[in-house]
Amino acid sequence: MKRIIAPLAAVLLVVFMFFAASATFGEEIIFPEIATLIIAAWLIENSPLADKPLYLWLSPTLAAITGVGILHFLPYNPEILITFTFILVGLQLYLLRSNVLPSISAGILPIFLNFDSLYYPLSVFIFSGCIVAGRDLLTRFHFSGYSPIRLTSNLNIEERKPWETMKTSHWLMLFIGVIFVLIIAFKSKFIYIISPPLIVTFIEFSNPCGQVCQKPLRLLLLLLLASISGILWVEVTHFLLNWPLWVTAACIVIWIFFLFRRMQFVFPPAAAISLLPTIIPREMLLLYPLQVAIGVVIFIVIGKIIIAINLKSTDIGSGMTGGLNRRSMK
Repeated sequence: MKRIIAPLAAVLLVVFMFFAASATFGEEIIFPEIATLIIAAWLIENSPLADKPLYLWLSPTLAAITGVGILHFLPYNPEILITFTFILVGLQLYLLRSNVLPSISAGILPIFLNFDSLYYPLSVFIFSGCIVAGRDLLTRFHFSGYSPIRLTSNLNIEERKPWETMKTSHWLMLFIGVIFVLIIAFKSKFIYIISPPLIVTFIEFSNPCGQVCQKPLRLLLLLLLASISGILWVEVTHFLLNWPLWVTAACIVIWIFFLFRRMQFVFPPAAAISLLPTIIPREMLLLYPLQVAIGVVIFIVIGKIIIAINLKSTDIGSGMTGGLNRRSMK
């Protein structure tokens, strides 16, 4: 019984968000990355998001306010607004030393989908708070350790503290990579190659101390399956059977848990990739998996280049240090 408490609670919170959206202010209170935060906070052993629970609440909320504010007050093209938001949210995370990278998605999503309403940051504030409170309850009653999709391997210390291990040059390369893909996305009209969860995926993959960069093919397969399953659940349950969207969301999250367990690979942003079809225009659904696949491939290539540059600079730095040490000994 204990094995299903945490996953069941995760499904119920996502369902509640979609039910609240259908009963109140509509899709502007839907935040697909909430599934990423739930999985990372409740179901992953030794998660970096657990280090500072307050930031799990604060960082996404600040990012959501930033994104909505930029969209509301700055009359520029989406490409410029997304760039500006990426910089500001990244700066917020850096100053706070926060590991809640899905905050970047929280900031960019309202610009991406034109959510110009205070209901969106209010929703992020409420549901992020629910995640923090839920984690405390699951830990207090010893339910979180029984999740059937819980990661069995511990994260490296370096992976748990990206702000302390990644240099400024690394984040500059990430920024250049995002801008490069952003230009491709809007020039080609394939805007979902730069969808917010893929930006988070790019940052996670480009961490040379992380585990994700060691499994690029599995990452590509997981995100492709997540995008395909997302549109299939939306088409079949919502448009064909005319079931409410909260039922669709429940099916999607349960299916993602199945994919994690089947592939033995847990990557929380896959849940957001799978939930995103619930709020994008129906005419965009058919090409959505193709765009996700293209985006993942581009980000993997850029991520590999960034990792190679970082490793090369590290080797050069080590060689210079070794040479100086030898000279000092002489």
